[in-house]
Amino acid sequence: MKLFKKEDDFYSAPLNDFEELLHGKKKQSNPVIKGGSMVLYLTVAVAVLACVVMIALDLSGKTALGTGTPGASDVQTTEPIDVSSHPESLQKLYRENFEAADFVASYFEEKDKNKKVSLKGYQKGDDMPLFLQWDKQWGYMQYGGDFAGITADGPMCMAMVGYHLTGDEKFSPDKIITFAAENNYYKEGFGTHPAFITAGGASLGLSAIQITPSSENIIASLQSGSSIICYMGPGTFATVSRYVVIHGYENGYLKINDPNSRINSEKQWLFTDIGEQIKGAWSVSVDG
Repeated sequence: MKLFKKEDDFYSAPLNDFEELLHGKKKQSNPVIKGGSMVLYLTVAVAVLACVVMIALDLSGKTALGTGTPGASDVQTTEPIDVSSHPESLQKLYRENFEAADFVASYFEEKDKNKKVSLKGYQKGDDMPLFLQWDKQWGYMQYGGDFAGITADGPMCMAMVGYHLTGDEKFSPDKIITFAAENNYYKEGFGTHPAFITAGGASLGLSAIQITPSSENIIASLQSGSSIICYMGPGTFATVSRYVVIHGYENGYLKINDPNSRINSEKQWLFTDIGEQIKGAWSVSVDG
């Protein structure tokens, strides 16, 4: 479903900081010190320090926009991107989620390629894979009348959980997007319907049981070997709504995979920080 119906400070703050760095809006002032040779020494010291700072900023800018460490399909350039000729929904994605900048920038180059999806490098078994909806391998597919990179948070969560529990490549994100679309699980004005988790999951060999989203229930489900697909209301993960996967609990913190953010997925979360945002929760396991 579509994320961000309005500006989101969580994303706009790092992006604004980065744009200030790009366009040189932040100015530095060097103190003027008088006094013979001391002026020369201080001038040299300031020049050396300025060079060190500029090199450090340049290196940090090439690795990420804001915090976190993007993956291979994430931001790879510090140059501003002209997206004026891109579809409007991708322009909006670029403005509101800097992590997807490279996906948006690559649209014209990548959109018509006949891609063979590879899950090489994604974890099976103990570790939950992170499938980002704006991965170039499947993000340009159509789902719900727009790009899967914008609308396919529900299918991504099903793909992550299914692949984690079974290791079966029928849960490849492109296949799950196609499955959800062909079975009309996307509802205009809502997004991916919860029936996709229950009935759709059953068709794929998974059992999804709706639970009351309390910390006790979620922890118990995780400890039993299940994963939790949650429908989140406005707050940390979305200004409107979004599906995420809770897949671990350790030292009082939850591990959450957000299909729209690598940064969110690398964090650990207290239940008290997100509990009130959970509007629906399903404990998912292998059927039978």
